[in-house]
Amino acid sequence: MPEINNKKSNTLYFEDGWFSNDFGESYLFSDFFETYCWKNDEGHGNFSSWIEDAAEQAGR
Repeated sequence: MPEINNKKSNTLYFEDGWFSNDFGESYLFSDFFETYCWKNDEGHGNFSSWIEDAAEQAGR
């Protein structure tokens, strides 16, 4: 699975599965959710709020 390793695009491409559609288009998680850098964005202290934010963005 291809991966881009930088803060802006630190996510995975999914060519089939949850983020694909019948037209063969692929999406990035970062197209739908905020992305963070563990070190620069103080992940140890902010992880739980990131989970809450992602749940809200997903409509939960």
